[in-house]
Amino acid sequence: MNTADLRIIGSVGLAHFVSHFNVMILPPLFAIVREDFGVTYTELGLALVAFNIVSGVLQVPLGFDGADDRMHTQDTMTRDYLVQILRRPPPNGR
Repeated sequence: MNTADLRIIGSVGLAHFVSHFNVMILPPLFAIVREDFGVTYTELGLALVAFNIVSGVLQVPLGFDGADDRMHTQDTMTRDYLVQILRRPPPNGR
């Protein structure tokens, strides 16, 4: 295995870790988020379930379709991060 292979494997592993970390960090924050948004734990749980269902349903067809393979990876990643940042509502509705 050469340095380029290790760099690619490390990058994919880091991206995979960040993806899982973002999903796993949410439940411990439910107590704070619940008060800020005035929702119940059930509603927060349902929102997380809906996210995981949509994510799971869309990942398979997009993966087989190879949509990201036809686009430049850097552009795709930049767009995805911007969408995730912009879609988050500000705390306390500000």
